[in-house]
Amino acid sequence: MDFRSIYYIVFHSVWAVGAMFGGGYAAISGLIALKRGPATRFWSPVSATILRSRVRCDGDTYEAEVSYKYEFAGEEHECSQIRLIQTSSSIKSQAERVVKRYKPAVTVLAYVNPQAPGEAVLEPGPQPLAALFMIAVGTIFLGLGVYLTLQLVGILPDVNLEPEVVSQVLAR
Repeated sequence: MDFRSIYYIVFHSVWAVGAMFGGGYAAISGLIALKRGPATRFWSPVSATILRSRVRCDGDTYEAEVSYKYEFAGEEHECSQIRLIQTSSSIKSQAERVVKRYKPAVTVLAYVNPQAPGEAVLEPGPQPLAALFMIAVGTIFLGLGVYLTLQLVGILPDVNLEPEVVSQVLAR
């Protein structure tokens, strides 16, 4: 077996496994959020104090980071979840708007999961678009991983996309 064959097998294996696990995780997380989102409106409302609030930049994306503390059933908790699905954006002003709503030392309303008091959100309610996006993207990557795996084990034929083959097909 030559180096190119070993590289091909390793490359396809890593991509297949990564796509299947990452896609599966995203799709399942989206399904869970789709189911749990509406229930957050009925979680227990409590007073919370904002500890920190800032815009985090990770390359080209911006995310609002807000930490807060609250007391529930006699125990103090700290949380940083704004909504059930945390999102980031390439538009900095979206994150800045969230940070402006949650300034440090301000008292706000948080909604606590009574079955898991360490889990809370500042903005309850469903997020159907975010959940459906996670499900769609996760399903695409899961499908890609399955496709690559089936190619690797020989059930599906390998598509040869070498430049000379592509140019011959396009020349027809």
